[in-house]
Amino acid sequence: MPTIIGKVVLSQDAQDYLKTGYEGRLRLTHTENPLKRIQFLLVMIDVVYDFKYPAIMDLKMGRKLSALDASQSKMDTNRDTEQRTTQESLGFRITGTQVWTKNELEPVRRLKKSFEWMEEADAQDSRMKDELGDFFSKLDPEIRNTVLDSLISALNAFKEMLSNSTFTLRSSSLLIVYETDTRELKAMTYQKSVNTVPGVFGVYAIDFAHAVKHERDEDMIFGVEQLTGFLKASKETEN
Repeated sequence: MPTIIGKVVLSQDAQDYLKTGYEGRLRLTHTENPLKRIQFLLVMIDVVYDFKYPAIMDLKMGRKLSALDASQSKMDTNRDTEQRTTQESLGFRITGTQVWTKNELEPVRRLKKSFEWMEEADAQDSRMKDELGDFFSKLDPEIRNTVLDSLISALNAFKEMLSNSTFTLRSSSLLIVYETDTRELKAMTYQKSVNTVPGVFGVYAIDFAHAVKHERDEDMIFGVEQLTGFLKASKETEN
């Protein structure tokens, strides 16, 4: 998970800014605007700070999206998303990517609508393999398997943590980041393993707004297992 550095206490002006800036975009069901209660913000590390040309993938994990206390309308909306995408069938879906072009002038970004495939299960499997393969194709072939091995190892550790936890993580995500600059990669991986070098590779669990102590999250575990399987298959395809 990204490191929390501390918190910043907001001035009254900052609190007013948040209130006026966001309340117009919120459909509030409470009589009091909840943003009035925001008096401080958590400060977290920028997980891509050490990267030169980071490739980034955001994955929404788990078969279920709705918080345990979600309204019926929200549950209906989330249910539609679960069935319309790979969320339910595979236990995860891609919600966004960023990769750099060959001339490294600007990144190419794709948003969640690009990954909502209206296809049968077998076709979804094939499409997901292609998407993951394309994302990791930006890696230098000499260290591609090393990075994939590190990612698989991190996912196995995450699964073990989930298996021993009684927290339910609805709508939580994984953020995968790796460096696409070949010279940077080789210079750093000659010195240390990919697992331990900032600016080479990272995988982060994020989005815990709906995490609650409830029971072991089998839906999240299923998604992690499925993602791990796809990455293993991607590695074997290249060998």
